Amino acid sequence: MEIVAEGKTELRQGDVIALLRARDHPLGIWKVTGEFSTLEKLNLITRDVNTGLWSPVPDADFDSAVVKYNGNWESLPTGR
Repeated sequence: MEIVAEGKTELRQGDVIALLRARDHPLGIWKVTGEFSTLEKLNLITRDVNTGLWSPVPDADFDSAVVKYNGNWESLPTGR
């Protein structure tokens, strides 16, 4: 959300990787891709299948999703 707050409406995994590297907390592309997929299942972000760019879902409530699913990944929605 920090990246989007800086004016980007769409992002790539590389945007997150660059931010984390700058903070001396590097993550690999597969880890970030997996996290994006989880956020998509939670209906917090969406991917444009034509461009591969990700966007936050308007008015998505990240805090509620964390409270509902944190530590309970078996209850994640399986479809879109």
